Amino acid sequence: MTKGKSLPWFCFHTDWRINPKVRQLPDAIQLRHIEIMCLKREGFYPCTDAELSWHLRCTEQEASAVCKKLADAGLLEEDGDIHDWDKRQRSDYTSTDRVRKHREKQVKRSGNVPMKQNGTTYSTVHNSTEQNTKKKGAGKPALRPHLKDSQEVLNHLNSKMGKSYTVTTHIEACFKREGCTVAQCKSIINFKSGQWKGTDMEKNMNPKTPWRAIHFKDYLDEAGAQAAPAADNRKRDEWGRVIPQWELDLMKEDGDE
Repeated sequence: MTKGKSLPWFCFHTDWRINPKVRQLPDAIQLRHIEIMCLKREGFYPCTDAELSWHLRCTEQEASAVCKKLADAGLLEEDGDIHDWDKRQRSDYTSTDRVRKHREKQVKRSGNVPMKQNGTTYSTVHNSTEQNTKKKGAGKPALRPHLKDSQEVLNHLNSKMGKSYTVTTHIEACFKREGCTVAQCKSIINFKSGQWKGTDMEKNMNPKTPWRAIHFKDYLDEAGAQAAPAADNRKRDEWGRVIPQWELDLMKEDGDE
């Protein structure tokens, strides 16, 4: 096969398999029929029995017998040409036509407007892709809503421990799971870095260990941070009861606050 050169081809209809004219012939003669069609497409047929014998790699007598059996079956005309060859072939249908029709189907399916450049038609698929991407992403929430807060916590951790961590996956998961605040996370870092820095436990002060579900709440309690998002600054009496505002106002008037 020659590289860079297209090979000739012809239309081979599937009804050949069930054609009674073909089915009545021996397999060897059926194969010769296909070979003769190939020779016809390549421009070597019709030809003499001597020339046909060379192409079929057989004797001249065998080539003549093949043609007689094909003619008797009605697959060859009286002049030796192939029966209905011109009717079954489309001389105006080339590979260029197939490619053009394929591109037209793609354009029609995608709804893109074709454009021409140097005489060649192209489809503006990239423009449609960008538009579809914008439409699909419109109105959807951010895929990583806690990324900004997690990055702030990570930067604080790096500053305290003298590290250069970059992965915030576990911190983001902690924000989503616990509903915590940046201040709470920083309080854990401040407390645990003071405890662990310079010890064997220092390795656990990373973007993963403190933010696990089995550790976070315990570390938060140890750090003295409130579990609620907002700090509770209400005044309490000696029994831990929250002093209401009206009572605080009275104490202030009496000078007992």
